[in-house]
Amino acid sequence: MGSPAHSPIVIIGGTDPGGAGLSTDIQVAQSIGCSVLPVVTAVTAQSHDRVLDSGLMSAEHVARQLECIDFTYVSVVKIGMLGSAKIVQTVAALIPEHVRIVLDPVLGASSGGALLTKSGVVALKMLLIPRATLITPNSAELRALSGIAPDDTKSILAASRELLSLGAAAVFAKGGHSKILEDVCTDIYADTTQHYALSGTRWPNRVNVRGTGCALATAIACFLNQGARMADALVMARAAVSQSIDLAVAVTDGSAYWARHHGMPAHVRYVPEQRRIEDAIVPIFPDCGTRDLGIYPVVDSVDWIKKLLPLGVTTIQLRIKEGPSDDIEQQILDAVRYCASRKVRLFINDHWALAIKHGAYGVHLGQEDIETADLQAIADAGLRLGLSSHCWSEVARALAIKPGYLALGPIYATTSKEMPWVPQGAAAVKQWVDLFDGTIPLVAIGGINLARARILKQTGVGSVAMISAITRAADYAKATRDLLALWEP
Repeated sequence: MGSPAHSPIVIIGGTDPGGAGLSTDIQVAQSIGCSVLPVVTAVTAQSHDRVLDSGLMSAEHVARQLECIDFTYVSVVKIGMLGSAKIVQTVAALIPEHVRIVLDPVLGASSGGALLTKSGVVALKMLLIPRATLITPNSAELRALSGIAPDDTKSILAASRELLSLGAAAVFAKGGHSKILEDVCTDIYADTTQHYALSGTRWPNRVNVRGTGCALATAIACFLNQGARMADALVMARAAVSQSIDLAVAVTDGSAYWARHHGMPAHVRYVPEQRRIEDAIVPIFPDCGTRDLGIYPVVDSVDWIKKLLPLGVTTIQLRIKEGPSDDIEQQILDAVRYCASRKVRLFINDHWALAIKHGAYGVHLGQEDIETADLQAIADAGLRLGLSSHCWSEVARALAIKPGYLALGPIYATTSKEMPWVPQGAAAVKQWVDLFDGTIPLVAIGGINLARARILKQTGVGSVAMISAITRAADYAKATRDLLALWEP
């Protein structure tokens, strides 16, 4: 197969002169940077308020189109409108097993009117849902396919599990048509091992925006094709479509809108929050009182803290990964006392209970620690929270928690610990800075030395964290002073 980052995606569906369907799919893919091989199943005659003709192609003609595609170079197919059982059967037979399928089960038009026959629905459940990498039903489609009315999160999960039982690898139940929460649009993801919600703003001034379901499934397919993990593809696609809805333009009489697709989101307001469905209360953490945390050393002993603070360091992290518990507690106690008298922001890595006990300024957690740490207890104690983030889905999780700062990394290759993440580089830091637009302090971390800090300073990031650049320097005092001088306003 060809490289996923450069191979085209195949999009199977119908045309729609009303502003959805294949025309939307192609616009979305182009905005993200994907090439498209379209396969037309129908030439519909519809608008935002009616369907005049479904205009189905013959199954034979759909087969001829598919036979023209060299699937050797295709890794992802997005499927939309199919129309009939014969077309479902044809598509299922001609898509090779190695291809991942993002299935948008178009059963009817948003304006009303069936776009898939009853026998087609049966064929979809028997032939394509079992092969789907992801299926993206809206509330009406979820009900029709599962037989369960998705009236609340519990029933949405039950309906999703019905589709998983048919063989789908994952379900992303869209909440655009749901009115469970009027001001928030919540989609629910479920596979056989996990489930969670992605929630974002429901734009009140954008009613009846055409083609958002098509756009979401296509965006997911594009990001998967470019090598993103499923969790990240969902977040990026949700953000891109939210931006498209916000920027939509009105049809002449203002009764509907056409989405404007610009690819990756330009502001964090479009990025959804990812949270566990079971989380009823969100802890409220105090902020750090500044956008710029400055030079942020990460050290493994109180001795290092006592060396660095006299040099002018005002933010520091104590990161002790192993040792006798009594020794760790004593180090944390000594560090808290030393920093408190100097009004230094001291974050304790991982040991949140000891940080609470001894009154530290804050706690730093990795995303893997979120599920086990008592976030409410940390917030109740008035401690600031710093979170690590390595990818879009972790950013979405952090947005739901609203920490005092967000650490982005690894920016460069690091030897301090093994990571599965590819170094992001300074260009990615600039993108994050622009995206967040000062809404939360950002800290760049991973492989940073003086030369790289100088580059990162130009991105506008408010802080850089480092370990080896200070603790392994031939002259730690000079290295620290040089970094502090670089970061002065």
